[in-house]
Amino acid sequence: MEIPSWSWMAWRGPVQSLMFAPHPQIHCYTWMPAAMTLLNTSVNIHYPRNGDVNTLRMRPWRPNSRTEVTLDDIATHYPDFKMPADRTVDSVLFFWASSARFRMKWGGDPFTYGIPGIEDTITGESAGVAMQCNLEWWRDRQFEGAEYEFVLIATMENADELETNKGEDVSVQVMQIEWKDGLARRLNVGGMKETEWMRAKPEWKLIALA
Repeated sequence: MEIPSWSWMAWRGPVQSLMFAPHPQIHCYTWMPAAMTLLNTSVNIHYPRNGDVNTLRMRPWRPNSRTEVTLDDIATHYPDFKMPADRTVDSVLFFWASSARFRMKWGGDPFTYGIPGIEDTITGESAGVAMQCNLEWWRDRQFEGAEYEFVLIATMENADELETNKGEDVSVQVMQIEWKDGLARRLNVGGMKETEWMRAKPEWKLIALA
């Protein structure tokens, strides 16, 4: 069986310690022929954290407050979906998320470790950073100058309190993904300011992460 890309057990790049964002913005569901099931993150600590149980915070990239994923949604957005033979039913996660495209740019020491930059595809200006990786892995994946899809998975602070009390811009955590056989795979994670995310004109879509 193939290990899902969202699990750290499947990670193929260099590892860097990263504090998880305190406010997840996705609600993951698993598929079964009879029904979709909301992911129970208390069962397996390797699962991504689901969204906060508190009142959903409406952000400028979220068009509505709906988080549920139904079989009708799968039929509409993934009409040809079939569970891959090398997967278990709980290894493909479905969730609604804000999606945008950015360009990758190396921004570190070419001989040691660098910080992968996330650039605006129109202006070329810096929009954020991804997790550190070594140059060999970067070159092997041919990231330099390539455009990738990212999905917003969390806010890094209590967004409401930041804007109300401090007037600060909200930071968001994002996931770099690629698509293979109709399913998304995680490549890396990173962060940026919410204003940079909005400049990329994000769209709301249903993600199938394997």
